[in-house]
Amino acid sequence: MKKSNLFISAFSFILVILAFQSLYVVTEIQRAVLLRFGEIVQFDVQPGL
Repeated sequence: MKKSNLFISAFSFILVILAFQSLYVVTEIQRAVLLRFGEIVQFDVQPGL
């Protein structure tokens, strides 16, 4: 495998992992607070993604 293909594969893998870690599902019995840069943006977020 060429170095460029290996780099692209590794970079894509890291992006996928970061994308999955940035999503969080709030169920119907949970409450959530939406933070942006450490400040509260929205309190008591509705259930969903």
